[in-house]
Amino acid sequence: MDIKGIENVKKHKAVRKWDVVVLLVFIVVLIVLVVVALMPKGNYIEIYVEGDLLYRLTFDDVGEYDILGKLTVVVDGDGVFVKNANCPDKLCEMQGHIHTNGASIVCLPNKITIVIKGDSGGVDVVS
Repeated sequence: MDIKGIENVKKHKAVRKWDVVVLLVFIVVLIVLVVVALMPKGNYIEIYVEGDLLYRLTFDDVGEYDILGKLTVVVDGDGVFVKNANCPDKLCEMQGHIHTNGASIVCLPNKITIVIKGDSGGVDVVS
């Protein structure tokens, strides 16, 4: 090997700054996906209108449920989401698909709340 070849080898860095950044982003995304996958799924879905319980459904009750002509709640076996809300801002539709214990969707203009509930296994955690 000549002198130029040796100098090129010395200048070459095995790990560059951007390699580390890409690796860190990949690790963070992987950790988030694992945490979401391991979150406990709730046992049932409760739908409240003005604070009064209207429906208690399980994830096996797959279908679309019209809530007083104000919005449609869709249960698809994996969770629940809202579509066709008649409120002006449609924030309840934008809250997306929920499935974990304690998650909720709230439509303030229509005073409708959808909550995922389930058995916590008898463990009470205080923070």
